[in-house]
Amino acid sequence: MAIDYQLRVRNTAGEQIAVFAGSGRGMGGLLSFAYRRELKYGGEWKAELDANNKKVTELELDPDTGERIDYIFEFWRRDYTFFAFGVAVIDTGWYRDFAGFHRADQFTLSGEGKNIYVARGVGLNSLLETEIVAWDTGSAEAQKDGAAETVAKEYVDENIGPGATVVAGRRYAGTLTGLTVQGDALTGANWSNDVADANLLDVLSDIARVAPADFMIVPTSEANDAFTMQFQWKANQWGLDRTEGNGVNDPVVWADEQGNIQNVRYIYSRMDEINTASIGGPGKADTRLYTERTSGSETDSPWARRVVFRAANKANLLTERETKGDEILENGRARRSIAFDAKQTYYPRYGTSWDLGDLVTVKFRGNDFTQKIVAVQVSYSSTGDETITPIMEDL
Repeated sequence: MAIDYQLRVRNTAGEQIAVFAGSGRGMGGLLSFAYRRELKYGGEWKAELDANNKKVTELELDPDTGERIDYIFEFWRRDYTFFAFGVAVIDTGWYRDFAGFHRADQFTLSGEGKNIYVARGVGLNSLLETEIVAWDTGSAEAQKDGAAETVAKEYVDENIGPGATVVAGRRYAGTLTGLTVQGDALTGANWSNDVADANLLDVLSDIARVAPADFMIVPTSEANDAFTMQFQWKANQWGLDRTEGNGVNDPVVWADEQGNIQNVRYIYSRMDEINTASIGGPGKADTRLYTERTSGSETDSPWARRVVFRAANKANLLTERETKGDEILENGRARRSIAFDAKQTYYPRYGTSWDLGDLVTVKFRGNDFTQKIVAVQVSYSSTGDETITPIMEDL
């Protein structure tokens, strides 16, 4: 089995200005790295480079001029295993596994005189968490009622996409270079609310919980083209159903007895549970409109109720208050999660038999769990050791 990585760096014009290979091989310079691919949320990355490499000077952020901020760091991966007559022949070819923006620098000099440059940054989804719905209350761009996918893509288009213009009525221009929005397939449950001035990622996350759905900003450009990306939405889950017995896709089963997991971390917690939401709509005193929503778990014991109040002063419609309450309950439900280091056996294998967003089966402590892979942590050491950690949650 062999895994190779390249770190390819583009400037903001999309021009490739440097390529670093792992463990000092090839063009060299890449000592170690780690990145976290994550559904919905920003993700992050870190790369340790040989500070004596001449290309480092072309990457270092300039605190005085702001130059080189948001250079695009792309982690390219190739998995090739030739086992010919005895089975498995794998060669994925080079593919881009993760891309992110450069946001921080660090230089270190060890006691042994080793000079290391550390670049850090965030994933493409970070563009969603750094913008708001900058439209006036009551406008068609702030107040929406429709299929979850439709309203989500409208919010993206009107706040960071081609429709985020002052001419259209937005308070300030928000259009981001190279970003497009995937065509609308009209999927998901109905969603209704007025979210003027709310954080864009928070709004999209609320809509996705109601839908249900996953979303990401993904790179769409080829290796040598100007950098482009697209906001994409997928109903239900981002990946495939690979659970045991799904009947369509090759199943992925992780279990200690199969020898393909290690360093397991399993958590079930109701510490932060919310099972009753009281929503206060418009009005004052005895004229104020209130709506209560419950999840059902408030009756699990005589003392199980966990209540929060949230103001929704612009929610004139009952459906808007109900949607708000359901979002709060979904976000506050008891959660079960499991994470482990996946041993890279011939099967299941990251990038070929499973990936981010897939539904899989995990067997642990005598139970079978259906889990969704909501994040993947990838790291590569200076000695060439790869570690793959899937992060999972209940549906």
